[in-house]
Amino acid sequence: MWYSLTDSEFTDKITNIPTTSYTLDVPTLIAGRYYKLKVQSRNSVGLSLDSAQIVILAARIADPPSSILTTINKPNVIINW
Repeated sequence: MWYSLTDSEFTDKITNIPTTSYTLDVPTLIAGRYYKLKVQSRNSVGLSLDSAQIVILAARIADPPSSILTTINKPNVIINW
């Protein structure tokens, strides 16, 4: 598995993953930054070509609503922001 923690080319490779799933613990993730990932599979014959690259956005807490407007429309209350 290859990954990049910057906007540069893939430079970090993880090898010898013994299963079909893997959790990558990256303590330096920055909220709002994009990270990219690609994988290869391996069997007794050799390595596959790289998978297509995927790009992941490190999530962040959403901004609070800037203004809230409520309208009473019995029996409902409509809330807009």
